[in-house]
Amino acid sequence: MAPPPRRTVQLEAKILGARGLVSLKGAEEPVTSSASLTLLGAEPVTSEEVAESSEPTYECSKIALVKADDATCASILATPLAVSILEGGESLGSATLSLEPLMQSAGIGETWLPLVGAEGAAAGEVCVTVIAALPLMSEEDWEESSIMTLTIESLHKLPEKWGLSEQASEA
Repeated sequence: MAPPPRRTVQLEAKILGARGLVSLKGAEEPVTSSASLTLLGAEPVTSEEVAESSEPTYECSKIALVKADDATCASILATPLAVSILEGGESLGSATLSLEPLMQSAGIGETWLPLVGAEGAAAGEVCVTVIAALPLMSEEDWEESSIMTLTIESLHKLPEKWGLSEQASEA
């Protein structure tokens, strides 16, 4: 027997702005940038360029209608919102935001994410928000769902061939 249909929720992801941007041409050069976001693996959406600002405001958003079935919810849990700030088509920095809070809350408020540039260098920050009219799953939906959240707190005595023993001891 098929599970009953769940709700469909409209999600809107927005890039509101950035701060602390540094031009690829050098720290003293003005930054002309645009923003790009990818929601749930769909085609990226790119904003218009904002001229000569290290703290630009963008008009970049993507709307998606999401059916809250188990497969879609698993995809939402596995696919973060991807954000990039571009200068002349080249990436100044990128960031990701987990969409997991949308499962039980209506949206993610304005959040500043650190941008990671080339070779892992800090590249400023980007402000994003995700708006939803209601949570993707109600309490009843959770009870009927086959989704399980598993958090690994630590791993011990891993096989050497996994090559994780050095990293595990550092953490």
